[in-house]
Amino acid sequence: MLNINSNSAVIFDVKDNGKYITCNLSTSKKNSDGTYTNMSWKCKIVGANYEKAKELKDKDKIKINSGIVENKYDKEKGKTWLGVTIFDFEKK
Repeated sequence: MLNINSNSAVIFDVKDNGKYITCNLSTSKKNSDGTYTNMSWKCKIVGANYEKAKELKDKDKIKINSGIVENKYDKEKGKTWLGVTIFDFEKK
């Protein structure tokens, strides 16, 4: 598990699952040569921010104040799942 704070992201494919929101995040990193590397992440938004997250739409920008990145291995399926869980965010 890796903690996240103060990262910006763009939201896509928002879905309400009743107790949490699933979505895709798009982030980017500026390289030393001035170009950008773009990344995409599967994400859950949970906890007290669930109600606020229900208002998110495609291409909304957020600042992640608190979250984690998890890399889980399912031994039975032989698969690794990488995901982001957001606990607190602000809409930009």
